[in-house]
Amino acid sequence: MIAEIKAAMGTIKLVAKIAAVIAIIGALWFGINLYKENQELKLRNDDLNSNSVAYENIISGKVTENNVLKLTIGQLENSGDKMVRRLDSLRKVVKIKDKQLTMAYGSVVTLTDTLKVPVVIDDSCNFSTEVEFNNQTKIKVTVLNDSVEVIPTITDTMSLLVWEAREYKNPRKGWFDRLIHLDYKKKNVSKYEVKNSNPAIKVDDVRVIYKEPEE
Repeated sequence: MIAEIKAAMGTIKLVAKIAAVIAIIGALWFGINLYKENQELKLRNDDLNSNSVAYENIISGKVTENNVLKLTIGQLENSGDKMVRRLDSLRKVVKIKDKQLTMAYGSVVTLTDTLKVPVVIDDSCNFSTEVEFNNQTKIKVTVLNDSVEVIPTITDTMSLLVWEAREYKNPRKGWFDRLIHLDYKKKNVSKYEVKNSNPAIKVDDVRVIYKEPEE
């Protein structure tokens, strides 16, 4: 009888240990999944904040140095931004599949300059002259009795840099204000900078887009 009781107690202890192990594994699994979901939500929130800052800078005219937009294919297709929609239309024309797209870039530039050049005009009012705004921008103008010929020669090298930066999550007035609030949380932000080698070219608008996975 005592032996049977001991055997039963041993079985109960074994079952309890197995149950404890299963409970620990379950708790770990739940914790890991909760952590992953929290990280995904954090990343999504950072992307939303980054996009918000990007459009604030676009509205204020800061376009050559800005945050990269992070959009899903669905957001690309349904964007109210004309330039983003134009990029998405080009994607469809080129037949780039949703999963193939990684990055998109679009810009609006204006070539503008003013230079007065004296010319010699004969009795027939014909003349030909070449205007050089800079070593990358030349325009040849020829005026004849019945026509005007304009030949522009414009070159430019556009450089685009994209990088990952760490920025404070919440803006503060200064280091002392940040110290008082102990607010040192940071977030990942994708930044870009665009430079044109031709000084006569003015960049009016830019979009640099990373494709984000669909939710």
